[in-house]
Amino acid sequence: MLAAAEAARLGEAVRAVYGETYPVLWAYDADEVARRISNGLLISAIAETNDGDLLCHSGLVLADSDDAVGHAGQALTLPAARGQHIFTNVKRYLVEWVSSRGLVGMYSEATAAHPYSQRALVDLGGHETGFLLGFIPESVDNSVSAPSPGRQSAALFFLRLHPGKERMVYAPSRHRGIVQDTIAVCHFRSHLAEAP
Repeated sequence: MLAAAEAARLGEAVRAVYGETYPVLWAYDADEVARRISNGLLISAIAETNDGDLLCHSGLVLADSDDAVGHAGQALTLPAARGQHIFTNVKRYLVEWVSSRGLVGMYSEATAAHPYSQRALVDLGGHETGFLLGFIPESVDNSVSAPSPGRQSAALFFLRLHPGKERMVYAPSRHRGIVQDTIAVCHFRSHLAEAP
């Protein structure tokens, strides 16, 4: 796990992969990364060489340290580590660590232009729940994907780790089919109901 005292390493990794184009600006700020790690709002799993060089990072962001579901992001594989399935191993470690602490699940986005990221999430038990069209700004320069003009889409995933609370879900009638399918594929303990 990345310690708060090592927070600058995340910004260095982001720069190595995205230059200055990564849209999550706090990831460049070592003080903010350290604050988030110290407050339990960022859980950072890493892989490194025997010499301590960072190879891969996968994070889980919480809005509150008591959240039951987190946002998995800041998934970075540095050029020296590509093609070795290190991302899948780091993500698996993060999933096991988070699961052992009782979180219900995690959601994440994977760029639609990079099928390996998507495959890793499916291999870990994640389920595709939709697509976020034009989600990635055109200004993002990802050294992994082939450059293409315009905004890029992302596949949205959810990985359930533990059963959540039973709850009612009120969806508009025109969306009930897809909401029910999402509930089923993600094994949510939710039930569709008519709005009061």
